[in-house]
Amino acid sequence: MKVLITSGATRARIDGVRFITNFSSGKTGAAIADYFSDNGEKVFFLHGINSQKPEKHEQCKSYDSFSDLNEKIKHILTENHIDIIIQLAAVGDFHVDKVVIDKKEYSPDMLSKIDSNSEISINLKKNFKIISRLRNYSKNKDVKIIGFKLTNTTNDIERKNAIKKVFDCNADYVVHNDMHDINNLKNRQFFIFKNNEIIHKCSSRSDLSQKLFETIKGNMQ
Repeated sequence: MKVLITSGATRARIDGVRFITNFSSGKTGAAIADYFSDNGEKVFFLHGINSQKPEKHEQCKSYDSFSDLNEKIKHILTENHIDIIIQLAAVGDFHVDKVVIDKKEYSPDMLSKIDSNSEISINLKKNFKIISRLRNYSKNKDVKIIGFKLTNTTNDIERKNAIKKVFDCNADYVVHNDMHDINNLKNRQFFIFKNNEIIHKCSSRSDLSQKLFETIKGNMQ
C-alpha cells in the first residue's frame, strides 16, 4: 500500500524574511508516518519547513508555500499509484496578493526586506481547497482521502459544520481535534469521522495512528 501524508504548515510570504504561517508542529503527521512505515507501508511524506519529520526519511520532502505544496502533491499523485492520502498539512486559507508600502503597491516576490519605519498594509487573496482536487490529481481515482480539521471553538454546531465542510471536499474520513482540548488536556484528543459520524475516539497521537491504520486497512481488504 502506498500512502501520501502531508504535514506541517504552509508559509505565505510577505517579503524576503517575513511570512504568515500557523502553529502546526508536524508532530502528529510524523507519528502517523512512522506507524504506517513500521507496519510495512510505503510512505511519501511532505512536510513544512522546520516541522517535525518522521524517523524514516524515505520519500520525505519539504514544501514552503501553498503553491509549492500543491505542485508537489500533484506530482506525487500523477507519477505514483497512491492508495491513501492523509491530508494533515495546515494549509493557509490565504496568500499575500500585494503589500502596500507608503501607499505604493508591491508583489511579495519583489521585496527583500521591508523597512521597519514604513507604514504597510497587506492584501490577502483566498486560496482554493487543495483537498477538493486530490482525486482529480490522482492516477488512482479510487484513492481514499483522509482530511484533518482543527477547530477553535466550544460550540458543537460550529464544530460539526467545520467537519462537514471537509467531507464536502470529497474526504472519505475526517479527523477532528480542537484547540480547547489541546490546551486543557495533557493528552491530545482526536475523533475519527465517517459519514459525519464519530467512529473512533483517540486519546493520543499513537492511538490515532493505530486506529487510522486499522480503519483504513480494514476497509481496503
